[in-house]
Amino acid sequence: MLTDKCIVVGRGFVGKEFERQGFRVFDKDDFHISYMKSLTVKQAINFSPLMDYDIVINCIGKSNTRWCEDPKNHSELLWSNYEVPKTLSEYCYRNKKKFVHISTGCLYDDGNDWTEDSLLTAHCAYTASKLFGEKACSVENDLILRPRLLFSDTKDSMNLIMKLAKFEKHITDVNSITSIRLIVDSAIALLEKEQTGIFNVSHTHPVSIRQLARLIHGEWYGRDVNESLFTGEDLIKQEGLHLVNNTMNVDKLSAFIDIPNTLTVVSKCLQELK
Repeated sequence: MLTDKCIVVGRGFVGKEFERQGFRVFDKDDFHISYMKSLTVKQAINFSPLMDYDIVINCIGKSNTRWCEDPKNHSELLWSNYEVPKTLSEYCYRNKKKFVHISTGCLYDDGNDWTEDSLLTAHCAYTASKLFGEKACSVENDLILRPRLLFSDTKDSMNLIMKLAKFEKHITDVNSITSIRLIVDSAIALLEKEQTGIFNVSHTHPVSIRQLARLIHGEWYGRDVNESLFTGEDLIKQEGLHLVNNTMNVDKLSAFIDIPNTLTVVSKCLQELK
């Protein structure tokens, strides 16, 4: 079985979903790779736990945008989002293993229907670090997945559904969003077909954050959200962060997996969360 050949490193929001779907996942106790300013990643990693697996899936990374933008965290940010995938990719290439890296669709600019070949833009420290991480991988040997705005049926602070339930004000921009289950299903389908390179990973029929909020508040509270709306530009000014709003083309991925539409999956997740 594919799950017997794979090891997932990083037991965060995405890593836990791989674990739920039957994958072996290493957390900090199994695969110690904590940031130390005095060490390089190669010095910090004990590679021996990876030797028994043919495929290494990297779910290690920093994604809290506020944390990433704080200058005092930039060294650790580059360590996690650039040095770790670079080192693991090189290790897998040398040892004839497959490497899967979870990147981000936030590398595209504002706009619609971005494909894997579209121009990439680093808007902030977070996206710059993820871009460096991608560029350090081998597109000939590695599989790189680009999801964005992650959600699930689990109660986790990183879950977009849980975040939106707390807010009364929502942007009208349309966005691609990705369930963490789709990340796992896509990785399985693409690995089974021995695919390499870059794949956008998101659900079909993108929706506005406003639409999602109305669904969430209606399901949980039986009421509509506040009518106060704002745009992506308003959000950037309010938060002091460069946040992108875009939709991704998933035609490339759809050749290998049936992709459910956004609202269907969000509704199912809401029922589980309730």
